[in-house]
Amino acid sequence: MKKASILALLLALAFCLPTLSACNSGSSGRETTTEEETTEEETTEEETTEEETTSAPEQTTVGGSEEATIFEQTTIPEQTTAVSEETSASCGETTDDDGEETTNRVEETTTVVIEETTEAYEETTTHPETTETTETAEAPEETTEKELVASEGLEFTPNDDGNTCYVSGIGTCTDTDIVIPYVSPEGYRVIGIGNDAFFKCTSLTSIVIPDSVTTIGNSAFYECTSLRSVIVPDSVTSIGKYAFHYCRNLNSVVFGENSQLTSIGEYAFHWCTSLTSIAIPDSVTNIGNWAFQLCDNLESVYINDITAWCNISFGLTTANPLSYAHDLYLNGELVTDLVIPDNVTSIGDWAFYGCESIESVNIPTNVSSIGNCVFAGCTNLTNITIPNSVTSIGYEAFTGCESLASIIIPESITSISEGMFYCCYSLTSITIPDSVVSIGSNAFYRCYSLTSIKIPEGVTSITWGMLQDCTSLTSIIIPNSVTSIGYSVFYSCKNLKTVYYTGTEEEWAEISIESDNDELANATIIYNYAPEQ
Repeated sequence: MKKASILALLLALAFCLPTLSACNSGSSGRETTTEEETTEEETTEEETTEEETTSAPEQTTVGGSEEATIFEQTTIPEQTTAVSEETSASCGETTDDDGEETTNRVEETTTVVIEETTEAYEETTTHPETTETTETAEAPEETTEKELVASEGLEFTPNDDGNTCYVSGIGTCTDTDIVIPYVSPEGYRVIGIGNDAFFKCTSLTSIVIPDSVTTIGNSAFYECTSLRSVIVPDSVTSIGKYAFHYCRNLNSVVFGENSQLTSIGEYAFHWCTSLTSIAIPDSVTNIGNWAFQLCDNLESVYINDITAWCNISFGLTTANPLSYAHDLYLNGELVTDLVIPDNVTSIGDWAFYGCESIESVNIPTNVSSIGNCVFAGCTNLTNITIPNSVTSIGYEAFTGCESLASIIIPESITSISEGMFYCCYSLTSITIPDSVVSIGSNAFYRCYSLTSIKIPEGVTSITWGMLQDCTSLTSIIIPNSVTSIGYSVFYSCKNLKTVYYTGTEEEWAEISIESDNDELANATIIYNYAPEQ
């Protein structure tokens, strides 16, 4: 009986031994307290894995413990962005607070977690371009959306109508790229940029103006030295004086195709030294004094309509950007042979002042007046025909036309204005009709190539400096209608040899001759001259 009991006990132990071994190995795999225990447990797990691979082949479809171990070692936190939220959370469970691997997984979820994670890893590894393409495509949308956001902190002042307002200051805004909103935070529609609104905002680099704005005030962007480009919307009708004064880095000013701009104020773009070109809208009717003064790097002016350009009222000298740019482009083509349209009746003051690209001018018979300084500084102008329809030519109209060799004044003209041919160095001959009764001062000053000239009957006074520095002048015809010769008329006319006077010697003696006319005194006077008809 005793032997039988012992034998039965041994048989029971033999039967339970494998089960206890498996239980012990599973137990040791869940209790990890020290590095040594972890090492022993990993060894035990490897042995157990071999046994499980043999006895539990269904876990091999998950990838087996060896495949799972490889994934755990390969996957790093950066990869979690490419997998699902469930997978990311699962990956987070594989690492404890010390960053060490743990085998503390719930048996029921182990298979699912490894499977999902492995699939996500394979997708990320196999198709990285999918993730990159998606990120690249979304980036521009975010940038565009950012640019369209209205700047915050700007100051607005309401108008008396109770519905509109204008930007009156930068306020608390710290943006360097400012976007003006259509509507103020208080709900008023923004229709203007006030005087001094961004006065000396030296950090301002760009400005977006909404098409609700109709006016840009005086000194609105005065000395915004970092401002580089401005797009003026079609709605703007006026730009105030000094609006962009000394915006020294401003290199682009763009007006819309349907611009309603009519006025550019005095000194509006004064000292914008980085500006290289400007397109003036056809709608512009007035450009104030010195609007483009000291824009030393201007190279080209673009227009679309010669008629509109001829009708602009320019202020003094540098109101016209051509005074610096010198090259005029009509519909993108450089103007060399200027044809004034038939619908033009008057060419306004300073219209083509400084336009060096012009070589010839064709004026139609509908034109009745040529304004002051219209072709002054057209240094390459060689040919111009003035029709009989023209009854007046302004002062200094052809000043500085260095290449102009000859010109015929029509009989419709009664007066040659002061400085009309001042510094026309190449002028060798000029025909002045008998209709002319007055010649202004300095009219032919420094016409170095002029060799002879006839003063028409009816002229009573030869004004001061009229022929000064005409160093090639050898002869002149003076009518007996002349009663006075002004200061320095013949100064430096060192080659003057002969004066043909239509009156008597007694009449000559009655003429009042002012100082600095020694060259006249040294010339030979021929009295009672009868000019050829």
